[in-house]
Amino acid sequence: MLGKKTFALLFLGLLSFTVSADAFADADQDIDPHWVPWSRYYETQLSNSFLGGTVDPQFDRLVHYSSAVLPISTDEGGCTATFISKQGHLLTARHCLQRCMLRNKIFKAQIQKEEGGNLEYFTLDRETLGKTTCKVKVADRDMDVVIEATSPGLIMAMTINSWKHIEPELFKKFDSEGYTDRGDFAIVRVLNLKQETPCMKLGERSPAAGESVYSLSFPGETGRARSQNSDGTSKYLTRGKVLSGLEENSCLQEMNLTADIMTRAKAAFEFEEGFITNLDSTHGSSGSSVIADRGDQSEVVGVMTQAHRMPIKPQEANDDPDVRYCSGANQALRVEQIRKILNKLNVDVNGFSC
Repeated sequence: MLGKKTFALLFLGLLSFTVSADAFADADQDIDPHWVPWSRYYETQLSNSFLGGTVDPQFDRLVHYSSAVLPISTDEGGCTATFISKQGHLLTARHCLQRCMLRNKIFKAQIQKEEGGNLEYFTLDRETLGKTTCKVKVADRDMDVVIEATSPGLIMAMTINSWKHIEPELFKKFDSEGYTDRGDFAIVRVLNLKQETPCMKLGERSPAAGESVYSLSFPGETGRARSQNSDGTSKYLTRGKVLSGLEENSCLQEMNLTADIMTRAKAAFEFEEGFITNLDSTHGSSGSSVIADRGDQSEVVGVMTQAHRMPIKPQEANDDPDVRYCSGANQALRVEQIRKILNKLNVDVNGFSC
């Protein structure tokens, strides 16, 4: 068992941990948020429909959503993206494409000179939007994508503490404008499409605490038995709910942390422009959409940016059957914040027709 101090350091570092997957509970019970391989879920539901078994009432919606979700990767690693228009606009996390955007001068370096040393930050060159491309792999195919929108600036995670101590007021300004996690999204458009793409509508409001949500992604590793474990190329489904705060994270509850450590953990993981769910996520899930049902359709209500999960029993192997995982938490950027930044960039959201 990790000590309180060690756990706090791990948590405040916002590390991602893997989790084993279990079958979903019945529709009238609390949904187990753990991953289920999409292929297994699909085949089970399809068989049930033929053989007279119980079919998940969300099955048709999930099938539609699945076709709009693809893996996207660069030399930085793999992530997940969702089509939000029929014209090939993909929503993902900014940090998934960050190196490419810096290399192609979409973000330009700026220096804030201080007595104790220079502070670096980056500003978005708005003239590049809709023009500059990045080379990525989408569903393992080499593609050129145009950067259509992202945050107005960027502060590297490794320099945030320096900013907070040396220029706290300027940091607050940049933070509020989305230079940090508060702006961790990007919208790109795939070039040379052969036909219209399946898509999910970009919603207008994020979900409330307790509201049911779900997501599909391409996790780098799920912690399942090797025969069903993901290597970043397999699609997994997770369903759960929005948490009222980090204190609902059972990992923290079982650690019985002090009030001071909990306060610091909440300060590091929570912010107004984001919300927390108990959906499964790890490396590779970044950029995946959080989906909520809105009447007769489902909508993108956020984009996953960070995650925390840990085993209660030390894991000796990925297929160790005795490992028990507590319910972790992941952070998603609210759709309202995405729309707010798009509006400031004069990006017409109505252009994302779905």
